[in-house]
Amino acid sequence: MTSSADVIVQVGAGGRALLRTADSLRRQRVAPAFVTLITSATDPNAPLVRSVADRLSAIVLDGSPYPGVSMNAAVRTGNGRFFVVLPAGLLLEDGFLERCEAAFTSDEGLAAIAPAIALRTPDGSGELVWTPNLDSVVSILSDTLSAPPVFAIQRKAWDSLAGFDEGLNGLVEYAFWLRLISEGLPVGTVPEPLIVRELDDRPTATSEKDDERRLRFLGTVLVRYPTLLTRDMLPLLVSREVRFGRLRHIHRELLIQRDRDLAELDRIRADAAHHRAYLKHHGRDGFDWGDLRRTDPVSRDWGYDRGTPIDRRYIEDFLFAHSSDIRGSVLEIQEDEYTLTCGGRRVIDHDILDIDASNSASTIRADLRNAPELASDGFDCIILTQTLHVIDDMPAALAECYRILRPGGVLLATFPSASRVCLEYGQSGDYWRMTPAGARALVESDFAPSEVSADAFGNVLTKTAFLQGLSAEEVTDAEFDQRDPYFPMLTGVRARKTSAPRRAPSCSTLEKVFLNIGSSFSRYVTRWIDRGPPRTDNRPEFAKGTRAASFAKHSRFGPRRFLRPDGERASLQ
Repeated sequence: MTSSADVIVQVGAGGRALLRTADSLRRQRVAPAFVTLITSATDPNAPLVRSVADRLSAIVLDGSPYPGVSMNAAVRTGNGRFFVVLPAGLLLEDGFLERCEAAFTSDEGLAAIAPAIALRTPDGSGELVWTPNLDSVVSILSDTLSAPPVFAIQRKAWDSLAGFDEGLNGLVEYAFWLRLISEGLPVGTVPEPLIVRELDDRPTATSEKDDERRLRFLGTVLVRYPTLLTRDMLPLLVSREVRFGRLRHIHRELLIQRDRDLAELDRIRADAAHHRAYLKHHGRDGFDWGDLRRTDPVSRDWGYDRGTPIDRRYIEDFLFAHSSDIRGSVLEIQEDEYTLTCGGRRVIDHDILDIDASNSASTIRADLRNAPELASDGFDCIILTQTLHVIDDMPAALAECYRILRPGGVLLATFPSASRVCLEYGQSGDYWRMTPAGARALVESDFAPSEVSADAFGNVLTKTAFLQGLSAEEVTDAEFDQRDPYFPMLTGVRARKTSAPRRAPSCSTLEKVFLNIGSSFSRYVTRWIDRGPPRTDNRPEFAKGTRAASFAKHSRFGPRRFLRPDGERASLQ
């Protein structure tokens, strides 16, 4: 189903933020009628724009130093009844376009919709909801951040205001909202958060410069629309004074609370040091494995706060076992630690791939699901550790890996079999867990089965320790070395690209499984109807009391009852 909405995505710095916004747009219950990507004039070559445009079937418009020019061009490109402005980095809930469509249909006089935004921590432990305050011109004038970053506008309302102001070089959407509210056009706010922004704990080095630029842009807006300021000057000053007084009071209370909390923190640290010394003196400073009856893990940070994460040990074991494959031209994701550590002098040159523009170490910005930036047959080895499970389309990513590997090149990939949800990508960005058989079947969809091998790592103890957030230093070497194929924690897959052409596309692994089940069931029913129940004298004979006899009792050779075509129950003895 397609909505009557056009969507304008402001690319910004591109990269991972753009990719996640595009994915949230693809998950909408009703698809947009048209999608336009607008690049930034300050960053015209933002990464992943081409890849995202292909996935969304969108067109790309070059940004202008005057954003209103490119915004109006994007609106004119589509012909939907309304359009949505969506900056990269913000995620739409699945029903956002559907809710906007219903609201504009039920109230044709509604000019715009401004939804609330949920501000969430990546690990999902905290959330704040921000609701736009659009009651009056004063509420917008008092804070340039009061204008909603994501909004839906009726096309006829945009026409009545002659579009976005093309003479401004900043705060174009802010000026649009000032004009819209001053004209008295009806605006609907949605208190339910239909937009998600995941908070980032990385420092923002340019925040002070951004404030200076915003202040300069605000001056330009006020000069361009002086009547808005002069008409509401008195209530604006009063509202700012009231707000300043409230903030001053809150600041004082927070300073008092901070001093109390710091004193309490010092007391807790002193108590912890005392207890730690006492336990160490009595040889009891290790983790008590009998204390696992708990609903909260020992650590939520993979064990980094206690030492080395447990999965790192298994990843390194796998890569060092195949270190001879890490040679020539090597590609690794996000960092080059394993390339340099395991490859050493065998590596001639290497690259780091990431979709995140903030990763200054990366040499390639690309979407591994669709990476036309990367030439075919370009790498001798690809190191893909704990990556594919946070990619929604794993087959597409593997197909790209196959394409960019040279003949004879090797893919070294690891998959989690059991793990907490990834902190970096959050609840909406961590998709898959793989058994060894599943990982192998997935890779064999592109690589020749004879060139694929899979290793399972882990046991019930290391699996439990990893989920609890313990560190590798708290598990012994003997416990690490014990592998239990029924309790895998991590799977390592080695796949070599042959010089032969890639296998022709076929049905998926799941489709094959269901086809085989259907075929086998059909043959069994046909044989049952034609011949009656299977003969029982072909049942294997096992000595009583043996393990094989016990297995047969509870396996497919054991007694089972079926309903015959004539309605009578038959027993297979």
